[in-house]
Amino acid sequence: MASTLQDRHIMVVEDNFLVAELLSWELVEVGAFVVGPSPSVESAMAELNCRAYIDAAILDVNLGADLVFPVADALAKRRIPFIFATGFDDAFIRLHYPKTPICKKPCEFLVMSSVLLAVLP
Repeated sequence: MASTLQDRHIMVVEDNFLVAELLSWELVEVGAFVVGPSPSVESAMAELNCRAYIDAAILDVNLGADLVFPVADALAKRRIPFIFATGFDDAFIRLHYPKTPICKKPCEFLVMSSVLLAVLP
């Protein structure tokens, strides 16, 4: 199933270097193009503003001292689908994004890629 991510531009917003690198590697292995990874809201917004094309995004909610919600709002405004990959409390996320899929960390790539594919047009 992950093979249908081929040639898709997937934004990765994750502040844990090892998690970001592993996720990026897994995306590249199935033929996706990785946008980022971005470890902060600021770098993710800069990446979003300079990229002409992003198919979807995988967002960690807790980025150190900041929450990823400004990035999620910017993606939603541009109609770019996204999912959350986080250990953060589901109830809090559901208050702000009731319909956005959440992959609870740790999450296997096969599961995450299936959830990601479900939000892609």
